[in-house]
Amino acid sequence: MLILPAVSHLPAKVARTIADWVAAGGRLVLVGECLLRDEQNRALSIADGLRAEHIASAADPGAYRATLEAVFAGTISRPYRAVDASGRLLDGVEMRTVRANGGGLVYAINMNKSAVVFDIKPRPTGALQDLISRERLSLPLTMEPLDVRVLRAAD
Repeated sequence: MLILPAVSHLPAKVARTIADWVAAGGRLVLVGECLLRDEQNRALSIADGLRAEHIASAADPGAYRATLEAVFAGTISRPYRAVDASGRLLDGVEMRTVRANGGGLVYAINMNKSAVVFDIKPRPTGALQDLISRERLSLPLTMEPLDVRVLRAAD
């Protein structure tokens, strides 16, 4: 999958390579106005008929999430999701996960300007350890702005 965030100008050769990749089965997500002109400001016709998901603007997080959720659903396996205390997907927390050794590793950072209540879905059934502080934790937990967590979750 390739996400182009408002890439309005792109060399024609690169745009053609992207179009060929999409034609061969690649998934393309365009955020805002993309693939309009080449590096010399000449119009690109490559976007005409190009199979891609479109997001009007990155300024609309709801549309951004809805489109990406649909794209990710059949493409990317995510062992855990960041959710709030009520189980809804959590905005503003960047999270990366990987399954490993009978559980998982979770990296999360709160990019919000205020504290959030952070939980993981599905909730791990075993012990949860913060690998930075080495302390055992329980969910949900509060993450302050720019708080970073690296967690080992046992299943």
